[in-house]
Amino acid sequence: MYGVRELRALGLVLLMIISTQIGVISNLDFNNKDLPDGNQTFFANNAEVSNIALGDSTACAIGTNQKMKCWGDGILGKTGHGNTEDYGDEVLEMGRYLYFTDVGEDLTFIDVALGETFSCALTNDSAIRCWGENDKLGSTSGLSGSGAIGDGYLEMGTNIDTVKIGTWNGSSIEAGAEHACAVVNNGTNDSLVCWGGNSVGQLGLGHTDTIGDDSGDLIGEELPHVDLPDRGAITSTALGYDHTCVLWGDGEIGCWGDNSAGQLGIGNTNTIGDESNEMNSNLVLVDLPTSRTATAITAGNDFTCAILDDSSVACWGEGSDGRLGTGSVGDEGDENDEIGDNLNIVSLGSGLGVDSFDAGESHVCVILTNNQVKCWGSNGFGELGYGDGYARGDDDNEMGNELDAVSLGTGLTATLIQAGDSFTCALMSDAQVKCWGTGADGRTGLEITGAMGEQTGEMGDNLDYVKLFMPLPVFDVDCDTQAEGVNPENLALDSTSSDVGNKVSSTLTTDQCASISYVDDETDTLKFGIFHKNKWTLEEVVESPTEIYDTSIFLDSNDYPHLFFMRDGGPVYLTKTGKEWVSVELDSDWQGTTLSAEIDSSGNFYLFTLTTTEMIIITCLESADCTNSGSWSEVGSRAVNSGGYGLDSDISYDDEIWITYTHVNLHTHVEVDTCSNLCYSSISNWVRRTISEFGDVSSSNASLAIDIGADKSIHIVHNNMTNGLQYSHCETSCTSVSSWSTEEILAEYSTGVVDIATGPDTSIVILAGTSDGEFTLRKNNNQWNYNQVKSIGDSGWTSIEITDLGQMWGFAHYPGSPNPFYMLRQKGMTSAGLNLDIDGDGWTRMDEENCGTDFKDSTSYPSDTDQDGICEVNDGAVTGELSLGESDALSLGEDFGCSLLSNNSVACWGDNSEGQLGNTSAGASSDYAVLVDFPEGFKASTVDAGAGHACSTGLDFLVVCWGRNTAGELGRGTFSAYEEPGYVTLPANKLVRDLAVGTSHNCIKTLDGEIHCWGESSDERLGMISNLNTNVEINENFEDVSVLGWVASGGSWSIEENGETNKLLYRANYNNWRLNEYVLQNDRLNLRPGSQIQFEFDAYQFGDNGVDEWLKVWSGDVLIGTLRDNDSTEWQDSSWLEFQEGKTTITMTVPEDFSDT
Repeated sequence: MYGVRELRALGLVLLMIISTQIGVISNLDFNNKDLPDGNQTFFANNAEVSNIALGDSTACAIGTNQKMKCWGDGILGKTGHGNTEDYGDEVLEMGRYLYFTDVGEDLTFIDVALGETFSCALTNDSAIRCWGENDKLGSTSGLSGSGAIGDGYLEMGTNIDTVKIGTWNGSSIEAGAEHACAVVNNGTNDSLVCWGGNSVGQLGLGHTDTIGDDSGDLIGEELPHVDLPDRGAITSTALGYDHTCVLWGDGEIGCWGDNSAGQLGIGNTNTIGDESNEMNSNLVLVDLPTSRTATAITAGNDFTCAILDDSSVACWGEGSDGRLGTGSVGDEGDENDEIGDNLNIVSLGSGLGVDSFDAGESHVCVILTNNQVKCWGSNGFGELGYGDGYARGDDDNEMGNELDAVSLGTGLTATLIQAGDSFTCALMSDAQVKCWGTGADGRTGLEITGAMGEQTGEMGDNLDYVKLFMPLPVFDVDCDTQAEGVNPENLALDSTSSDVGNKVSSTLTTDQCASISYVDDETDTLKFGIFHKNKWTLEEVVESPTEIYDTSIFLDSNDYPHLFFMRDGGPVYLTKTGKEWVSVELDSDWQGTTLSAEIDSSGNFYLFTLTTTEMIIITCLESADCTNSGSWSEVGSRAVNSGGYGLDSDISYDDEIWITYTHVNLHTHVEVDTCSNLCYSSISNWVRRTISEFGDVSSSNASLAIDIGADKSIHIVHNNMTNGLQYSHCETSCTSVSSWSTEEILAEYSTGVVDIATGPDTSIVILAGTSDGEFTLRKNNNQWNYNQVKSIGDSGWTSIEITDLGQMWGFAHYPGSPNPFYMLRQKGMTSAGLNLDIDGDGWTRMDEENCGTDFKDSTSYPSDTDQDGICEVNDGAVTGELSLGESDALSLGEDFGCSLLSNNSVACWGDNSEGQLGNTSAGASSDYAVLVDFPEGFKASTVDAGAGHACSTGLDFLVVCWGRNTAGELGRGTFSAYEEPGYVTLPANKLVRDLAVGTSHNCIKTLDGEIHCWGESSDERLGMISNLNTNVEINENFEDVSVLGWVASGGSWSIEENGETNKLLYRANYNNWRLNEYVLQNDRLNLRPGSQIQFEFDAYQFGDNGVDEWLKVWSGDVLIGTLRDNDSTEWQDSSWLEFQEGKTTITMTVPEDFSDT
């Protein structure tokens, strides 16, 4: 460490008799036909690791491409991910989800050293760069307690400063707990530079002052060099917790720093390097055995080890836990008779020497000359790798031949070993990495926090590799993804005090990730957060000397953050474009109780403040330096009475700004101000209107919010103190008061703690905090839906954003709670509106996204000269016939493949057991390609394959499918084992633009933009949309009830001939009351609102008992319809089985509010 290194079922509850045909018009729903588990296995390259290094609780690996990844404890940003999160203790954190370390463009890594709160790397420009706690970085970044670099947003990359080594080139680096050293060279000579903590002289500078934290430490812009004896080239260094050792080319070792346990190897406990005249020629060298020199050194917590020139290992210093391998726990090297020829030589087995080794905090591991690995010392978490928790080397008969080799896997050997605090890692002969020991903080990289190696059966072939995939690019996880029916994610975001998370303001990055500003009211500290690289980064920005009343945030086009807060004395502006925040106090004349800020597409800043007498509009132009208070100017103001706290703003995609605020005129009203041109030049360009006069509006800022929809509709939520929570909105001509409408929300949500956002499908979402919890109030198609997303209740502030694909980022503050600040994330809160024409230009959002035009701007629309409904970007056609978009020319199914040929035919090969090759002469399989027997005249333009079926679209925009049909995937209104190629029964007058084939279902997009799906529908794969144009009729003639899966309950059910084409379902007469069921199992029908269930019915003596007799149709436990005993004599027919005159057609319609769960 411190040295080298699922059913649904349709049930028919029947008292009497039901017969002949049952038709269900709806979407199809069938058994799961997914590909079997383990059908295919893919291997990614997890090798090509060239170097590894461990700190006390972190680890890093460098690849043969000289890129680096680090994982483990993220305190103070020492893993270099721009946050303080741990990596490696949860799934989706390692492998291709683990980001490469970035210290600047074109910079790669030669070496890395890890301390307790910092990390340092030697890069390909021979410079050294460190990140983590400021005073350990050697770049004069700040004194102890001043913070860290690498733990915040934008702090890595080019913002990492170099260690101040001047014109010298770095050759190697090592790190102790609080200090680091680098061997440097000027082209002629080696020298040693050390920096960081120096409490016991471990820097070897003759004092105990921390070095490298302040520019005053520099000599000629360089860090001071250690005053070493002139012994020539430096071979290596080893840094313990707080001592340092150097190995020269002549094999001698010199050590300095803490010597409390004899770790300096000089026969006493005198500290060296903390006073003058202890270095240079006065440095006492380690007393090695006669005629022995050292070839390698390593150091741990208060002990040191060396490989000698005879491949033996000597260790001295603290002996607890057996770390010295002496068979005891006594210290060695603190007495004069424990050095020299009496120096402790570790017994590792007869005839075995050591090739390489490393010391951890309190254990050592070596690679022997026979390529075996042995470890001794502390073993509380299995770090020794022996399948138990017992230390080695602290008692008799534990070392030498008694010390077993560590099992790392069949046919594998270790080429590099590294030890940390209670964990160990090895670079294996296959260039992959294995780690064992404690998984705390994720340090073993196994995506667990428990230990590995302390139980039998955990090592050897059972020990997984650390997933790194160094040669492969990182999976950059998208913040914004489409989803539906996903449970909300609730995350305690900040718990640093019981009152953190108040006055939260939110916005979105260009990648639709959330960013926030908020306040810790306990300390009056402004904080910033951003979801970046799939993790939250939270930062303390500034501590205010007085109470912070409100905050606001926006991000510019580069995602640089811009924060504002209001306090006594006026508003304050802060920004961060590098590793530090820059702040400026704005004019005290703009002091108020609340504020809001926006940025337009040109980069002009707008700040709005509200006082008891005016609403002020302030601006800083894009061309100005907004960190200069003189660059900010007042555009103008609006007179208000008792403005209080009610203020919010939003800006549209085309720079139309809307502000809403409160104004008292007999009653408290909701006002708006808007501007769409030259908003920064004059207040005369702004228009003021009153949009709500219904009683007193709350003056609390958390009770008033505004959002602009993608269609430029305006939406405001406000808490009316007389009538409760209200929602005001305007679709067009919103500067006219008559265009606005206001409606009341249910009283239980009228708490005043609200925010509002619009979805990409133009639906509205209000996040409301109540005493019973936090609720989303979503309005879509003029209907409100209410859903609880958090049950804590009594939140004091909320904020909400909706992304381009309909995901909600919500935030709620719970004052006084142990976890007072929560993120409420909900994927699929709204739909993405892909099939909506948002801007009214005749093109859906999906069309415009595919064609590269703006779906929100009616002046930006696709070019389509041939008017085939496909933009020229996709079909390249200016004139001519209708043409298709993207074509699939090759597709692979479960055990077969198909290819589109240039003559518009399709050839398939492989398994044909279910007709998936579309060729009846191919047999059960074909090793070569055979042509699909298409219907005459069909010319294919695409091909796509599922698990056991395939489909092609044609030049005539029709679809042909063939193969497996057990789930109705061939789209013919039937199901069967398999079928030959035939046309899909499409909705009337519909032509197909796009086709997608799933495992056992298909979806098409028609030329007019409709989407239709059929086949297996489990897991909602046919969508949640009820499409009247995709009705499919399923008929049951009772020829073979096993096809659909009918099951009788209670007996006396039978299938009988009725003298007609069909058979009927017969239930025998009983003289007593019976309740019997005839049930359809196994996911056969997928009912939707509006679906119809139709059957023909006849009965004898049905309703002649003077009591309630009935037939009921259920779906699961949901009653669809009831046929009761009737006043009609039709059901007194004694010739039942003739089924002629008495039959009646019964139709039951699934109600509109039906939800099949």
